Amino acid sequence: MTSASPTFVDIVQAGTLYMCRMGTVPEISLLAEMLQIDRREFYKHFHDKSELHAVMVRAHDAQVREHLSQVLDAGGPALDRIVAFLHRMMNIRLGHVMFERPRSMETSLQIEVGRMFRSLLREGCARGEFSIPDVNRTERAIMHATDMFLDRLPRVFADPDEGERPLTDKQIQVYEQLFAQHWLEVMRLLANVPSIAKGSSRRRRAGAG
Repeated sequence: MTSASPTFVDIVQAGTLYMCRMGTVPEISLLAEMLQIDRREFYKHFHDKSELHAVMVRAHDAQVREHLSQVLDAGGPALDRIVAFLHRMMNIRLGHVMFERPRSMETSLQIEVGRMFRSLLREGCARGEFSIPDVNRTERAIMHATDMFLDRLPRVFADPDEGERPLTDKQIQVYEQLFAQHWLEVMRLLANVPSIAKGSSRRRRAGAG
């Protein structure tokens, strides 16, 4: 595998784009046609399609970790970053259908995302923003609710025929409504913490004004 080659990068990028749009790994013949290269060029860089698959998943996961790490490192109240973290997860899902993963890599990203989210919950507790009796249980409950929520996202946001067009005003409105509904569920799972409830009341009053 020759990762320094421009052709290697082109193959990974084209394969990842296809997989994120269509949910499956492209056939080697299709990749060769997309990139206008000979199939033998593919085998200079990868033993087979499964090796390419693993490389694409690792590249995708690294990008997701980078995006979510930016939220963790942003500073400010932990609760605000929890909102941003969940928003970022939603944005990532809007750009990608759920693609297949090798069995050996099914849970690797999920474990890492859970670890990141727990660090936000612990930071919020340490700073006195809220108090959670069991951080691990709360993280699992919120991540489960988030996974179910993301699975319900309308496919209109990830239509392969739409290309890279920006969201319409109507889609943005639906996006905000969907996230607001999910955030209510997250707030419920945070066990009616007084400091959060007070902050929510202030935000509602400010919005009403």
